[in-house]
Amino acid sequence: MGGVNELFAIVAMAAKFGVPVCPHGWGIGLGQLVGPMAILDQAWFGSEGRWFEYLEFLQQGVFRNPLVVRDGHYQPSSASGWGIEMHAEFLERCRYPDGRDTADTAAADRVAAAQPGAPPCLRFW
Repeated sequence: MGGVNELFAIVAMAAKFGVPVCPHGWGIGLGQLVGPMAILDQAWFGSEGRWFEYLEFLQQGVFRNPLVVRDGHYQPSSASGWGIEMHAEFLERCRYPDGRDTADTAAADRVAAAQPGAPPCLRFW
């Protein structure tokens, strides 16, 4: 299952049966979205001590209001809505097929693999 609506359905079912949930936040946009969605879990179901997966190296330099985790706790953004707005420079760089970071996928893989905390993958796209 995946996506925002499916996550809410899963969280509701899990809360009913007392099963913990840890949303999968791999990737750029979804990784940025798991924090605000975790707040809804807590507000709707009173969930305490929830976990969510977050890979900081995939968010750096991408969003105007990046997700902030301090001392292991998500800090809500003061941005409106979901708080997800990408930097124009990032969008230009990653535009397919002619963006600087997508035109040469081998070079893009080397850049991605060199980021702090990047998993040892051979290819990213």
